[in-house]
Amino acid sequence: MKKLQILLLFALTLAACNTKKDNVTIKGKIINNKNGEMLYSSILDETCNGWFKDSVTPDSSGLFTITLKIDQPCFISLSTNSSYKQIIIEPEETYEIEIGEEQIKLINQISDAQLYYENLPASYPNGYGFFPVDVSGYDSIYDSLNNKLENELLELRKVNCSEDVRNLISADRQVYYNFAISSLASRKKMASYRNNETTPIDVMKMWENAVPDTFLTDIATKKSTYYFDLLGMAFWYNLYTKLDYDSLKVIRKEKREQGLIHTYNIELAKKLLPHEIIEYYTATYIQSKAKQTKFEKEFIALFNQFKTDYPNSKYIEYINPSIEKIVDFHDKIKVEFNEEYKFVDNYENISSLKDCLIPFKGKKMYVDIWSTSCGPCKKEFEFNEKLKETLKNKGVEMLYISLDGDRTKSRWKDMIKYYSLKGNHIRANEKLIADLREKLGGFGIPRYLIINKQGDIVNSDAPRPSNLPELEKQL
Repeated sequence: MKKLQILLLFALTLAACNTKKDNVTIKGKIINNKNGEMLYSSILDETCNGWFKDSVTPDSSGLFTITLKIDQPCFISLSTNSSYKQIIIEPEETYEIEIGEEQIKLINQISDAQLYYENLPASYPNGYGFFPVDVSGYDSIYDSLNNKLENELLELRKVNCSEDVRNLISADRQVYYNFAISSLASRKKMASYRNNETTPIDVMKMWENAVPDTFLTDIATKKSTYYFDLLGMAFWYNLYTKLDYDSLKVIRKEKREQGLIHTYNIELAKKLLPHEIIEYYTATYIQSKAKQTKFEKEFIALFNQFKTDYPNSKYIEYINPSIEKIVDFHDKIKVEFNEEYKFVDNYENISSLKDCLIPFKGKKMYVDIWSTSCGPCKKEFEFNEKLKETLKNKGVEMLYISLDGDRTKSRWKDMIKYYSLKGNHIRANEKLIADLREKLGGFGIPRYLIINKQGDIVNSDAPRPSNLPELEKQL
């Protein structure tokens, strides 16, 4: 594995040395022209970093053109509200895309390399279900990951494409599997800790081999769509080699209570990661966390420090809108609740949906189950003004049930103010959450219910506020 990595680094670094930049053109058409703007990942230092996006607005016919300058092939992600696609682009080429209701389709330049890449495994290595719950057989899983990488690279040699494109895909797959191996090692380390066992030496060694500084700083490595994920695993590897887990838990708890956990993380990253990538890592860290819309005030100071450290950084203009939203949030939450915001009496002790509805006997209800950590839930709040008007016309009462725990109860009330969630509110306890799971057969959020005047659920998966025409029909 290590030998394969070194050979790849040498070949890919040589391939990335060309400095002449040429135009790439992406022409597209939005078929129904309802998606508004088209987002695409910004090409900053020729990295494909989905946290930084530019946008283009189509004309009245749904047509748009994107022009970029690159000197080597790279990835670019394209997205609308309902669709996403990642394509490989090369200098001096023109690409045509078509955007329908649910997909972005590449019309021309459908290369063998593009087809090959689209058929590669892309499950997120740090996500649920990628690894078995029990990773005691980590050594066989590790061997399997290595074999998959080697087989993919062997198949890649057969693909009809330029060497530059081949090198791009090779580096991306190396990063993907190094990320997966790091995730495996991390899980095994945590399992050992929970079982009061010493982490096997070979686990930390496989993690070390997956995140060497020479690999992290290589030009080709930075072009991978999984690059920031791998840097995160490098951060944790280096941290675990410096501090024991018990001490780390105590320190992180203190920093979290002080509202300084992200400051602590960035300060550590500056010590633990190669200095050449700190600007990229810090910018992406701030943007990725700020985009989660938890509106943590700490990021205002962190962004100001970033601007001081890197006054000419290309990332500043992309991060600024995210920070402005945090500033706006903390201005808006200063106001007090008025009579339009109602918290159900004794909501802390309500243990069933039936009990939730007692105060609303004889009323038709629209129930929104959400949490402050749920991005799609908060996206739906953009449609609240029209929703409120519809509910008023239909004589329907609004009830918000939050799944936030005690740790985020302050943020829960702050977000009610920020998003102007006028209506009735309950923060569910564990018994109520269990009752909802039982009645709804398990559920993801956001989830919406329509309740009739008798307190019966008439639709347990009602249309979202963003689908107001359909919701109006059912109300």
